[in-house]
Amino acid sequence: MHCDIVYESCPWCTRTSLFNEKGKLVSLHHDYEGEVFKEGAVIVGRVRRVAEGLGAAFIDIGDTVDGFLPLKKVPKKMGSLIEGQDIVVRITREKLDDKGATLSANVLHAMPEDSEKQKVPYLLEEPPVALSRALMNSGVAPVRVWVNDARFRVEALKFVPETKVYQIDQHDDVDLLDKVDESIESLSGEKFPLVGGGVLTIERTKALTSIDVDTGTMKMGTKEELAFQVNMIAAEEIVRLCSLLNIGGSVIVDFVSMRAKARREQVVNYIKDLFLNSDPLKVEVLKMSRFGLLEFNREKTGKILLNHLETPKSVACNILLKLWRSKPGAHLHQVKCSPEVADILNARLTPSTAIAYLGRPVEIISESGYQSGYYQMSAHDVF
Repeated sequence: MHCDIVYESCPWCTRTSLFNEKGKLVSLHHDYEGEVFKEGAVIVGRVRRVAEGLGAAFIDIGDTVDGFLPLKKVPKKMGSLIEGQDIVVRITREKLDDKGATLSANVLHAMPEDSEKQKVPYLLEEPPVALSRALMNSGVAPVRVWVNDARFRVEALKFVPETKVYQIDQHDDVDLLDKVDESIESLSGEKFPLVGGGVLTIERTKALTSIDVDTGTMKMGTKEELAFQVNMIAAEEIVRLCSLLNIGGSVIVDFVSMRAKARREQVVNYIKDLFLNSDPLKVEVLKMSRFGLLEFNREKTGKILLNHLETPKSVACNILLKLWRSKPGAHLHQVKCSPEVADILNARLTPSTAIAYLGRPVEIISESGYQSGYYQMSAHDVF
């Protein structure tokens, strides 16, 4: 068995979708033109302020918000930090809302000898690209990479042997890209179907994430047997979704209640094993109550995927990839979208750029009544 990575790229953005051996989407990564401050980037920054009370320093890394460097992440050989000092740091967690990126000074890079000639802050090493991050998520499983355009095949070959890189039109499923879109769009709601008819409902607050397990239309043996089976199926989906959606912090799961303590322990041990074998982040799973409530705490890293997919730049990326897929021809593509998304598209698709890259004109219509996640695309003949 093997995993599949669908690698879609265009001149403005890249999206990689990793599917496991069962054909389930397990990770999604984006790269955007001009984006620098991502996890893994190494930057020569400057100490703005040292806050001994917080046990941290604030580092100017060139972003709109200073990075947060815990002092425990500074090697002892560096001694005490002082304001105005230049320092090499790696982004370990991206900026989140008004909170700056989390940093570490435990890096292999020494301060460049010509650093004094450079204007600090500056980028020393770019972050791993989307394809590289997807490959890290795939673990040791064999991987096939499907590229949407031969012009971007060379990028895939930097990370994967030529024998494992294929054109999407070579895939047995001619609707592969549509299914990728469907898999991503299905993440936008609160309800997630389970194999056999069960349903997961995920609700998020600032304090925690709650997940409710429901048998739905599933029917199987006795009530106790049904509860056990749906809970085991739900455990697999919960682990997949926590990793895919980047759900961190406190998570409360309301499983279908089971009378037998041995069954409850079996479900708990199963979810522990799933996290241990498939999730690189630290997860602490507590005991399940007799009523089916289970709490676990998963390490927080960066943005929740659902929040990211609703951002204007992510929506604009989806539109650009769809435009790139369609064949050049004598027709006009019309895109109706929110003003925020329209601004991004207009900056990238000038009339001459659209003709040069897409082989056809694109009309972008800003609709003030549209939310950022909603858009409409249509094609019209040009006479």
